[in-house]
This record gives sequence, C-alpha cells and structure tokens, in this order.
Amino acid sequence: EEGLPRLDRRGFAAGVASAAVLLSSTKAEALQWSTVEAIMADPSLLAVGLDPSKVEELRRAWKRNNLGVKAASAAEYTVEFDEFVKKVQEAGKAKIDGQVVENPTDEQLLKAWKVEEKRRADKRAAEGKEPLTRPTRVLKAGSKKANDYETRYFPPVVTNSSTPESLALGAYLKEIGAKMYGAYWCSHCYDQKMALGYEATERYLDYVECDKKGANGNRDFCKERKVKGFPTWEVFGELYPGGLSTEALADLVGFDLKTLKKSEKGQIKPSTAL
Repeated sequence: EEGLPRLDRRGFAAGVASAAVLLSSTKAEALQWSTVEAIMADPSLLAVGLDPSKVEELRRAWKRNNLGVKAASAAEYTVEFDEFVKKVQEAGKAKIDGQVVENPTDEQLLKAWKVEEKRRADKRAAEGKEPLTRPTRVLKAGSKKANDYETRYFPPVVTNSSTPESLALGAYLKEIGAKMYGAYWCSHCYDQKMALGYEATERYLDYVECDKKGANGNRDFCKERKVKGFPTWEVFGELYPGGLSTEALADLVGFDLKTLKKSEKGQIKPSTAL
C-alpha cells in the first residue's frame, strides 16, 4: 500500500494487532475476527497503528473505554460511610430525591448514601479513573460471636445514564424473567451494565452474583445453572455467555428498540457474543 513502510511478517502481524486494538472501542471488539478482516480488506488502516501522531490520542480513548475494576479497601469504604452518616446526623437532615428530609431513618440514610455513591462514581468517571468495587462488612453466617464481620463486595456503581430504549428493554427483561450472571470484579459484567445504564440496571436488572466473596453471592445457584463465564444471560431457560450490545440483547429476547415493544420477528439468538 502506497505510503506505508515495508513490513516483514512479524511487523505486519504487530501492525494488525495494534490497529485492531486502536480501532476498537472495547477489548471484546478488538478480539473479534471481523475487526481483523476489516484491516486485511483495507491495509491502509495499518497506518493508524503505525502513525505516531494518531497513536497517543487513540491510546487515551482506548484507556478510557477499557478501565478495569479496582477494589477499594473495606476499611476505607466503612469509614466513608460512617463519616457520611455522622455528617447527616450532625446536620439532622439529608437531601433525598430532591427533597430535604429531617432526621432521616436508617432506610433513608442508606438511600441518601446510594445517591452520594453515584455522585462519587460519576466524579471518578469524569476524571478518567477506574470504577471501584464497593466492599461492605456483614456478620459471618452461623457465627455466634458479637461483631464477627467479614468483607463482601458489591459491583461498581454504573455511571452511564439509560436511554429511553435501554429503559424499555430493561423493563422487558424483567417482564420475561431474564437474568444476568456475573461477578463483582468482572469488568465485562460492568461493561454490560454500562450498556444498559444506571436507571435500567437499578430498576429492572435481575443480577445474580456468582462469587462467594460478592455481596448477596449465590455461587451454588450459579454452579447449579452451569454458568461457566461472566457475564452470562439466561433467557427463556437457556444460557448465553458473553457480553452483548443493546441491539444484540434486544434481538436475543425478542424486543424491538424502535417500537419499544415485543418484536414481531421473535427471538434472534446470537451466533457469537461480543
């Protein structure tokens, strides 16, 4: 291709790999053969992976789209929550759902903390930082000792907002009893939730935690269902491993994103996960 340096086999392979990574918005896309095929069909795309003027900009975009999931210390999380509760109690009020609530109950405090968690997660995302898992302390099951706690983890807070389409899809997922199996540390599970958005995930997603260290973990149930990887969707009693785009997920469950109703085409099973 005119304008490209001559490459040996190793250099060509490295160029394809670099271009595949830089031209993809997610890790999953870079691993798809279709991405490599596109590069093979248009060798000029190799220039993207070899042009120093473009690499840094694309590298930053890749990093933003592929941040891992970082664990926070349980002690720090507990301290943060305790400090939040202390401040609310000292003020004697908290803002919940846009309204100031005097002397909030424990339930209202937890609701207010959830809002604060979302604010902090949004701030981290805006700063380009990786999402944090959310450790919490729970009493050990079966323990008779007082204050005998152990650490469990919630997945990171979803920061993307739901679209009208993803909200409608989320409601349909709940209606048909679809489940998503995952693990609190799983970055691909987080990406799947980000595709649905915060509101759809919070209101409608039936999420099953499969790691024994996860909060509300149900590893035995995941084993019983023969879940082998994360995320895995269960739809109409069948398992579909791998993350799916909103469009592919809508096809899988038989939902029309244009009419926001059950699709006349019915269920379209994916050939491969994204």
